Amino acid sequence: MTDVSSCRSDPGNRGSGVLVVYTGGTIGSVPRDPGDPRSPLVVVDWVEFRRRTSSLSERLIDGSINTRFIGFNVDACELKPVDSCNIGPDYWVDVARVIAENYDRYEGFVVLHGTDTMVYTASALSFMLEGLAKPVVLTGAQLSHLGNVRNDALQNLLTALMIANPARSGLPVVPEVSIFFHNALLRGNRSRKVTSSGFEAFKSPNYPRLAAAGESIVVDRRVLRPVPAGGLRLHSHIEPNVASVIFFPGIQEASILEDVLSDPRLKGVVLMTYGAGTVPSDPRVLAPIAAAVQRGVVAIAVSQCGGGRVELERYEASVRLLEAGVVSGNDITPEAALVKLMVLLGDPALDPVGVRRLLNQDIAGEQTIADRADRSPSVPGQTA
Repeated sequence: MTDVSSCRSDPGNRGSGVLVVYTGGTIGSVPRDPGDPRSPLVVVDWVEFRRRTSSLSERLIDGSINTRFIGFNVDACELKPVDSCNIGPDYWVDVARVIAENYDRYEGFVVLHGTDTMVYTASALSFMLEGLAKPVVLTGAQLSHLGNVRNDALQNLLTALMIANPARSGLPVVPEVSIFFHNALLRGNRSRKVTSSGFEAFKSPNYPRLAAAGESIVVDRRVLRPVPAGGLRLHSHIEPNVASVIFFPGIQEASILEDVLSDPRLKGVVLMTYGAGTVPSDPRVLAPIAAAVQRGVVAIAVSQCGGGRVELERYEASVRLLEAGVVSGNDITPEAALVKLMVLLGDPALDPVGVRRLLNQDIAGEQTIADRADRSPSVPGQTA
């Protein structure tokens, strides 16, 4: 079904309905020792996952009709199942290519993914899949249904599949990369993981949820991105030589900031500032930042707070960053800012000036910009 060599397609694929991109994670895990539920978790392959998820099959193992069948075909491509802490740019490219190369065959796509780096992958896909007009829903679980009677996995999976198949579910098309978890559909590049154990693991601090799932699934059409005209375009070049720096009291008295910013391999940096964008007004902080920007490093300021926005023009302690050439990230999340840097810096058509210009624009719904009149049609994710 796909030319992606690292993806193993299920031989039963029909080329209709929803395509699942299976990457592993907790949702596909079971205890290593079946007799010891506390033994380390290991990930099963897709064949085993599907065998133990009866809602994906029209008939039960004895051949009788499955009254709990989801109601449409679900195909799968299995990438190497891994813990999500091991997922990075190369893996994002594989996921994006599976979607791009199977784009015309399916109503939508579900990516089963571990929770730890899910927001990074969702953000990456939002920038890599320009012109996306179909749902791409990431989901996972805090407790797998394969090894736990009480779990969040099965409902997360089934709801994500229904959102990804609007032709069958009757739901509005959600033409963007999203995360479904617990009872909420969130814009992928607006999401953050907020707890390591609770079922409501993700929040969208600066943007409303796209849909709510209770007895029924209710999509809020007002906050969806418009369906773009034209076809899908894949951006598959990613620049990994970026860094995030979180400011803390005492950073001005250490050499850490200068050590990071003076690395000749560094192409971009996310500055996780205090509050609305302040950093120490100390030459030992401001000088290395200015020197890095002059050298061609692209720097973007975001807030290390759980919500709110950066306003670099608001305080004297933040105006210095503007004077040094730092881009304001407005209300973008630190995760989306980092991934946006990676994708833009990987574009061979962009120099640092072009990257800075696009960082200051909303190109995939990732940030709130007051003035959008100067948006360029060549920006990834731009709609007509």
